[in-house]
Amino acid sequence: MKKCFVYLFFFLFLSSSCDAQENAISRKTRVIEAPDNWGKETIPLPPSFASLIKFTGVEEVRFAPGWADKSSSEFWTYSFAWLITGNAELSEKSLEELMENYFSGLTAEVGKNNGIDSEKITNSAASFSSINQTTNQQFYQGTIDFYDVFFTQKPIRLNVKVKEFYCSDLDKHLMVFSFSPKSFDDKEWEIFRNVSFAEDCKQLAETFENSFSTHITGDYELIIPKAKSNGVLIVFPGFPENPEIIKREFEILEPAVEHGITLALMTFNQKIWLEDHEKKKLSDIFSEIFEKHNLETENVFIGGFSSGGNVSLLMGNYLKQSESLIQPTGVFAIDSPVDLLGLYENAKRNMDREFSAVSLQESQMLIDLLESGFGKPESNLANYEENSVYTKRTNNIHNLADLKDVKIRLYSEPDTLWWKENRMNEYEDMNAYFLKSLSEDLIRKFGDKVEFIPTENKGYRSNGERHPHSWSIVDVDDLLKWIVDK
Repeated sequence: MKKCFVYLFFFLFLSSSCDAQENAISRKTRVIEAPDNWGKETIPLPPSFASLIKFTGVEEVRFAPGWADKSSSEFWTYSFAWLITGNAELSEKSLEELMENYFSGLTAEVGKNNGIDSEKITNSAASFSSINQTTNQQFYQGTIDFYDVFFTQKPIRLNVKVKEFYCSDLDKHLMVFSFSPKSFDDKEWEIFRNVSFAEDCKQLAETFENSFSTHITGDYELIIPKAKSNGVLIVFPGFPENPEIIKREFEILEPAVEHGITLALMTFNQKIWLEDHEKKKLSDIFSEIFEKHNLETENVFIGGFSSGGNVSLLMGNYLKQSESLIQPTGVFAIDSPVDLLGLYENAKRNMDREFSAVSLQESQMLIDLLESGFGKPESNLANYEENSVYTKRTNNIHNLADLKDVKIRLYSEPDTLWWKENRMNEYEDMNAYFLKSLSEDLIRKFGDKVEFIPTENKGYRSNGERHPHSWSIVDVDDLLKWIVDK
């Protein structure tokens, strides 16, 4: 799906710190609702940049369409909800401290990433007053002053409205924040009528009828629907992504939960081939996931983006070959560099072309990586064949030989014009070329269980950047139907 939002949200630059712990969060697929043309983002709490936030939960954000447009009346107009476990016991003072810590940490981190002199970034200042209180709800309004590191590089003041309540039966605390630089009597605040969320504990309880639980360790983030179970999807990130980036770039979390698909988002990355000990380690992690969380093994799929697709195909074959208790029903790869020899030769051509600094840097990195691992291909072709998913020159698919009874999908977006303009690459240099060739060899060997799926104008990053090498080339609903249709 083409992204409709051309702004960069805060957490494009940030990730939460949650390794080496198990953190269970139960919530509805969506805590806060807004029209389809509003931007959205979800991150776990606490965020790494706000030291005063100790509670665990999720933050869901909804951005007005004009949020990033300095000329729009909706500039910096957005809302976010915190759904946390336990009672935060807010007061005017604690709310001020939380917001000051949150925005000071956020602007410092993003300012650093954007190359803004730290001396220009002033500390944030918040002021709140309680304006109303009912038996179960508390309302505040106030202001937050901070340095706008995103758009104007100037100080900015946002007016803020807050509604919060704690539900003792659920042990959940919901806080909803609405922000706009417009004064509270401005008609622009009417836009928040389009934003909906639970109004009381009864409604909040109803949001958990189709909820899921999240379990986070250093190796994976596991998302288990509570309502039903139609299978497990293990997802590997690209180079050098992580589960947070998967969720940001691959809009699969909510649809997967609705389809009853458990998601295991892996942290393993930065590998385009696997050593035997790595395959064994990943297999052991899979076993731990299934045993610890009592997951069914009858409908398991493995897939990934870019290098993660290579890992997915290799692990699918390894599980079949080793006769693991976890046997994949299907595997898929999204625009993956399956032919390491082809990847090396393309990198050498890019070095000769000297088209751009980005292309030269990427190509030199790949040449160094492959030569250090296998040597130069002219004298070490067997090493490339042994470790590659596929070698087109020799039609070598021995690393996929045990997938004959497994459904396989290979996705790519062969936008030859984009690659020509941005990398000076020909079709024969693209991942699509090798994926299509691989699909043809696999179809001859395995039959119609194998699909090559080329797409058109679907590749967009979450920040709106056009790039055919993106998670978004996958039609998520169609993928999930493929998984559920056994």
